[in-house]
Amino acid sequence: MRTTPSPLHLLDAALVAAALGTLAPWLGMTWSLADLLAQFLQQVAWGTLALTVVALILRRRRRAIVAAALLALQLAVLRPEPGGFGAAADGVPSRVLFFNVWARNGAPDETLDFIRRSGADVVVLAEVTEGWPARLGALADAYPWHIDCLDRSGCDVVLLARAEPLAMHAERDDYSGAPYVEARLRLDGFVVTVAGTHLTRPIVDGNAVRQRAQAAYLARKLDAIDGPRLLVGDLNAVPWGAVSGIIRAGTDLEPVTGATGSWPSPLPAPLRIPIDLALASPELAHSVRQVGPWLGSDHRPITVELKARQPG
Repeated sequence: MRTTPSPLHLLDAALVAAALGTLAPWLGMTWSLADLLAQFLQQVAWGTLALTVVALILRRRRRAIVAAALLALQLAVLRPEPGGFGAAADGVPSRVLFFNVWARNGAPDETLDFIRRSGADVVVLAEVTEGWPARLGALADAYPWHIDCLDRSGCDVVLLARAEPLAMHAERDDYSGAPYVEARLRLDGFVVTVAGTHLTRPIVDGNAVRQRAQAAYLARKLDAIDGPRLLVGDLNAVPWGAVSGIIRAGTDLEPVTGATGSWPSPLPAPLRIPIDLALASPELAHSVRQVGPWLGSDHRPITVELKARQPG
């Protein structure tokens, strides 16, 4: 005889799922499937909030306490980085724009117009394939300096700069296949190295291992650079996940992040996942990360404002 699950049974099952989602960021360091679940912690938190409300409505105090405790743990992981330019040097913040333009972008003209109007000192673009290399010629007057790795297989990242960089470099890691572009620039009186990348997606069999190898490569590259550094890119990973953790463990970089996600672009902000990231070194007063509008891509652009941090 088939029985219908009671509301309490359903609530208990949902609490177990919420607990697994809460543990995912920690389990994900050694278990790739858990790390994949951790990418959706923001959505798990919204669900846990709903569970807390339902438990209260049903007057199930213990279950409500459990749900609230899980939500508190989730929010502790999701909390935005501290903001403010209180320790920053004087001057106007420099601006770096990153955007995965997408090969099937449905609004290329709007994208180019947004980049031109962004006021960014440095622009890093990913998935520059199909007709995008030719389209970027329209920005040559605003961004006369560029470096890319488009001549290498699987390398789709471009860096554009308004002012002449002190040095530029591009490569593709032979072992992991990670694309990498880099420019050392003088921005508002301080010298900073801006790097860009586009890591593989972890959802294909074997790609999670490759993605972690790419993160380890980035950590080695960035740890060897002296002075202020900013990494931007489509990491296909969230700030609290294993991939970002590998970069953070191997460098002194920390995410410049907030609660707003960038993918998939058509969804409302609470449902988008922050996989387009910026990580900055402690010499930078990095407090502003903004997510831009829909521009025909499955990603949204992010803009980072940064200034040199005052010594002491």
